[in-house]
Amino acid sequence: IKRELDLTSVADIFTYWAPLAPGSAFAGIKQVPEGHYVEFKLYSGQSNVVKYWDHVYNPDLTKSESECHELFVQALNDAVRLRLRADVPVGAYLSGGLDSTSIVRSIMNNSNKLCTFSIAFDDKQFDETSYQQEAAKLFGVDHTTFQCSYADVANNFHQAIYHTESPILRTAPIPMMLLSKKVKDAGYRVVLTGEGADEALAGYDIFRETVLRRTMLQHPESPKIPDMLKALYPWRQDITKNVKYSKLFFGNGDMPNETFFSHIPRWRTTSKAKQFFSENVIAEYDYDWNCYNESSMFLTPIKTFGDTYGITQAQYIEYHTLLSGYLLSSQGDRMGMANSIEGRYPFLDHNLVELCDNMPINMKLNFMDEKYILKVAMKNKIPNSILQRKKQPYMAPDGKVFFETDNDVIHLLDKENVDKSGIFNYDVVSRLKKKFELGKANGFPDNMAMIGVLSTLSLHSQFIENFEVQPAPSQEEIYIDVEGE
Repeated sequence: IKRELDLTSVADIFTYWAPLAPGSAFAGIKQVPEGHYVEFKLYSGQSNVVKYWDHVYNPDLTKSESECHELFVQALNDAVRLRLRADVPVGAYLSGGLDSTSIVRSIMNNSNKLCTFSIAFDDKQFDETSYQQEAAKLFGVDHTTFQCSYADVANNFHQAIYHTESPILRTAPIPMMLLSKKVKDAGYRVVLTGEGADEALAGYDIFRETVLRRTMLQHPESPKIPDMLKALYPWRQDITKNVKYSKLFFGNGDMPNETFFSHIPRWRTTSKAKQFFSENVIAEYDYDWNCYNESSMFLTPIKTFGDTYGITQAQYIEYHTLLSGYLLSSQGDRMGMANSIEGRYPFLDHNLVELCDNMPINMKLNFMDEKYILKVAMKNKIPNSILQRKKQPYMAPDGKVFFETDNDVIHLLDKENVDKSGIFNYDVVSRLKKKFELGKANGFPDNMAMIGVLSTLSLHSQFIENFEVQPAPSQEEIYIDVEGE
């Protein structure tokens, strides 16, 4: 197979953060979609992709909160207990958030000894050390912290891209790769971590924003809107004190019955990074370069689940895009396996997921209170500061790290390198570079664009331009290796 990037899938990454299955970043290489397996027929050469599992949302409205609580606690403890089975020591990541802290608390029900690992950042904007230390002290665990600097992120960028085998839009995978090295050095090979809780229990802001946006569009005079705004954005007084302005802010013409209503604002913001592709690339591919590419959507036709605010529909989209393609791959499994560390995810136990899928919506998102049933389950079991804190998504310092440290990444933006790849428009890329040099980069859009461009160029450099095929061993070498073993 000719070595080349699949630029349709790369463009999809610049919208959804990950290539949509069955596409991959490489032309001619397919990935197995989530919840599927591939059946190969050896003699005919045929293959068949088979779905073995998917979400079925059928909320049982007859269950009381106490019943949901009892079932949830039992399912979570069972999920954790099963994932503690191993022939090697098992540790846990402790981020300082609700999800990982809950996992550690559940582990302590099954074990008297535990080693936990976390990331601390020199940049206090991203640091959660105080919460990590509070939880570690309460549980009495043996805790190891990896202190991550700008230089750590910049100097390990190429190695991380080598392991993601895909462009990325944030630097967050890099500290995870470095943390997995700390786990390996400590003699561990397995860690439990909290991925999946936000998808199962409507924990992200995108779910609450979906409720708010639908309410504004369908019930614009609802007296609940000011309280919803305050609950969602307590720090944005310009929005919370001026409902009229907030309606303009959110009322961007999206239709509530649109299949991807919940995710269009995110995809629209991320898609701005596609303006950096070269004119030749844009002309060559039949693609919607403005927002999302429905023609390539593995999700189409997506299920509609019929709940009033579309929360389950939003959960389904999130499971099948960001979680599977990015969080569990580029940021998760591939960063762990870079150092031979296996990640295990209790919140993705299929019994627990199916239980959450069939809970009443208000057990997950109760007005604007996300992950409600988990908070009920962890009351008086974890520090109140963690239980009550506003969700802080895990992030790492992004574009500025390459302009405030000496590194071998920034030269990828030189005209010779950009033009040689043929993927991006150098003039547009150079303007973005200038914004970072002047300290005028504009938040998420500019950061995602910069990391997207750099990671794509790094991938192209490592796998397309400079990739060296290792010679196959001779039969004699194979024989000697087997005998020696």
